[in-house]
Amino acid sequence: MSRQEHQTSQATAYMGTEGTRPYAGAGWYYAEYRDRVSAELIKILAEQLGWSKRDRVLDLGAGPGQLSLLTAPFVAEVVAIEPEPDMLAEGERRAVMADVGNVRFIAGSSDSLPALRSSLGLFRGALMGQSFHWMVDKDRVLEDLSAMIDEADGAVVFVTPRRISIPDELRAAEDMVRELLERHLVNVPPGPHPNGRHDPFEEILKRSSFPRIDMIGRVYETRARLTIESILGYEYTISHVLTRLGDSRGAFEQEARAALSWVKRVGEITVVRRDEALIGRR
Repeated sequence: MSRQEHQTSQATAYMGTEGTRPYAGAGWYYAEYRDRVSAELIKILAEQLGWSKRDRVLDLGAGPGQLSLLTAPFVAEVVAIEPEPDMLAEGERRAVMADVGNVRFIAGSSDSLPALRSSLGLFRGALMGQSFHWMVDKDRVLEDLSAMIDEADGAVVFVTPRRISIPDELRAAEDMVRELLERHLVNVPPGPHPNGRHDPFEEILKRSSFPRIDMIGRVYETRARLTIESILGYEYTISHVLTRLGDSRGAFEQEARAALSWVKRVGEITVVRRDEALIGRR
């Protein structure tokens, strides 16, 4: 299959995905409960790429700005682009709460990059959390970013938080909630999702303007109190869950809270995490 045919088949598979608002209503839950990388990883990344207070960074598909807020202390400005209004509002609210004044939130998506280029100017690099897989034509996105990123030493970075191991109690609680969700959503069509329908990010980078690839990572433990709110809140960060639940959300939560009543006896848990940053340099 030629590259053009490959891109056409990708676009056909993804068509309509971005317009379905998979995270409508999820802004607060995403900011509160979604797995995120540590500030320590962003510090390592900024040092590795030589970012300084003279530099500007783009956060594409920024959600409620977790990466933007972590990156802000190391650069002059972060521009956070996000299509979901609820995410933008939550990001702006959290920036004010954290007294962070150098993050600018802009409504838009990867499709907006050509129109935004002249007004936004040049950046030292671009960050993406768990957003690149939603973008329809990934090769085109990297081409558009190339025109907005400094020619000399610019980079594109995909940042991913992973769980290496979780305690049995957390696994049991999450499995229980997902079984309940499946029962409540059995007659509700799933929203479109691009997982498994694109090349590995490394391959996409290799054929882009950012072919020099590096990976940095950090393994560490976190401790947190297991609560019913955190278990439900995490599920509400998953695409389409809130919109699919709709009016049945109250009945689902009532059943879930009854099934998870044992959780309050668990107390603190330990999760082993690995933060990863896949870097593509010019």
